[in-house]
Amino acid sequence: MWLVLSVCFVTFTAILGITEILRRFWLFLMRPKGTPPAIMVINLKEEFAVQQLRYALEFLSWEKKGDFSSVAVISTELSEKTYNEIKKIANSRNDVIFCEDLN
Repeated sequence: MWLVLSVCFVTFTAILGITEILRRFWLFLMRPKGTPPAIMVINLKEEFAVQQLRYALEFLSWEKKGDFSSVAVISTELSEKTYNEIKKIANSRNDVIFCEDLN
């Protein structure tokens, strides 16, 4: 029983690892050579703005540094409390660009 479960677990994780390697290789082939790193742009929504920013920063930390260099945050129609939280996070990190007004 345990042998079957452990073999299934190892097989499953091996398949996930192989697909991640293939994804990285495919993206390496498709990326134009010599281009600068991209900037991830997120448009914050009031209900879950802080979670969106935390997710983007976590995604940025897991991705290769050559893929994304920073996160650009667009905030429109945020409450004062949420705006201050986002501004505090943006000021504490050097890889967050805070766009306050697009007009």
